[in-house]
Amino acid sequence: MKRFEREAQFLASLNHPNIATLHGLEEHDGIHFLIMEVVEGETFAERLTRGALSVDEARSIAKDIAAAL
Repeated sequence: MKRFEREAQFLASLNHPNIATLHGLEEHDGIHFLIMEVVEGETFAERLTRGALSVDEARSIAKDIAAAL
């Protein structure tokens, strides 16, 4: 649980357009959970159901991930 709390604190300290905002760490009936920003749009898994990514699309996604890191 301590590790979960540390990771939540670290995530809450991040501020980047490619990283969902963490609003809180809560507990209910012994279950701990994160309250995070709702990000509208297609998930990566949903996108993959439409077929393989083009090189340009994969490059764009990779650039967004790299910028967030």
